[in-house]
Amino acid sequence: MKYIILLLLTINTCYGQTLTGIYNIYFKKTTQGRTLEKEALNPITYSYIYSNNLSLQRQIMGGGVTAKDTLIVDEFGKVHDVNAKTYMPSNSFYFLNFTSKKVRIEQTVNNKTIAIKDSIPILKWTLINGEVKEIAGYQCKKATTENPSFGFKGKITVWYTEDIPINNGPHAYTGLPGLILEVNIGNLSTIRFEKLNFFPEKNTSIVEPEPSIAPLTFSQYQVIYGKGK
Repeated sequence: MKYIILLLLTINTCYGQTLTGIYNIYFKKTTQGRTLEKEALNPITYSYIYSNNLSLQRQIMGGGVTAKDTLIVDEFGKVHDVNAKTYMPSNSFYFLNFTSKKVRIEQTVNNKTIAIKDSIPILKWTLINGEVKEIAGYQCKKATTENPSFGFKGKITVWYTEDIPINNGPHAYTGLPGLILEVNIGNLSTIRFEKLNFFPEKNTSIVEPEPSIAPLTFSQYQVIYGKGK
């Protein structure tokens, strides 16, 4: 049995807690269904930290350019074929402030930096009963959405754990009763936590990164760069 809910972005609990971790983005296919060359399948690795209603995720490994395929991957889960080399983000971060309900994103692809600042998207989730799996040592439940506001027009499946009571996940995926540990963006890519350390009674100071360029809104990004069409 499954049911649909619209979860508003609630402010996370205010007691002391810190969560750190590592997650990878694994790429699978292009939008035309073509399997990627081996060099383009290398994952991109992010560090993750959450504390005091703030979340910071930074790219620490992977990305850049390969010459084995024709592909651009944007940070909203969409893969774009081009008649050139493979371009993946070489530098990016996500900063979420759950008190102000704002998200900041910066990414550099092919030496071009794009910045976004907007409200954290509110996603319409379908919770799936009866399906569970273990990720990074935690029991996870399943949920899906088809309108993620990130440009990808298809089903996104996620796995979240109620054992970590934080309304967050990789990138800007939020809105479930627990931390999202895996995001499957159609058959194009998977984002998965590989390691987590949860400190329920500890607060860690998180500093918002300095902006490098003036940010766009999600709507401005889609109009200027044609994403989500």
